[in-house]
Amino acid sequence: MPDLLDLADVTAGYGATMVLRHVSLGVGAGEIVALLGRNGVGKTTLLRTAAGFVQPRSGGVRLDGQALAGIAPYRIARRALCYVAQEQALFADLTVGENLRLGVSHDRLFRERLPSIEPHFPVLLRRLGQKAGTLSGGEQKMLLISRAILARPRLMLVDEISEGLQPSVVDRLAGVLAAERRMHGTAMLLVEQNVAFALSVADRFAVLTSGEVVERGGTGDAGAAARIERHMTV
Repeated sequence: MPDLLDLADVTAGYGATMVLRHVSLGVGAGEIVALLGRNGVGKTTLLRTAAGFVQPRSGGVRLDGQALAGIAPYRIARRALCYVAQEQALFADLTVGENLRLGVSHDRLFRERLPSIEPHFPVLLRRLGQKAGTLSGGEQKMLLISRAILARPRLMLVDEISEGLQPSVVDRLAGVLAAERRMHGTAMLLVEQNVAFALSVADRFAVLTSGEVVERGGTGDAGAAARIERHMTV
């Protein structure tokens, strides 16, 4: 069975600068894959390429077997992909409720799915009328994940969701992502620098260095954390 998301020999970048070089990476249906690496190695560019914001210079991206070349990002999203970006992903002047409402196509669906947030992040349901920009950093991350959960995508692309969070919040996020996969079969590609978090959630990992995948394996493999850390500290 082909992967749900398939990046095949992708080279991509901005202008004359190539950021990704011949990257091949797949995410199977219902699978969680962690992409690890230091800042500036191309992790976010890979997510942006998968979501259609960056067009490959060579190679290709397929979602559920269909080539995405030339397809606008909003049309890719309609094919059940949700991109949880790291920067400027919330509308700060909109309320928590209004930000959540953007995750679904109509009001009825919003009303039906909103209660599903409570077991994970009950604080958000108590703050539906609060401006999103006034939330703490951790609460904003909760809001980002909650909006993605309401969308019920087949695939989530998640960029550095654990960055800057307290360990207790990171543990909660790990539980939420695992529960979402368990309940809805959601596949995920997680970009991370937090090795422990990534290994606790994902099935497989890949390490990106200077735009190239230099290490792969299963998260349960002996010595997986040490192999990853070796590339993260060079």
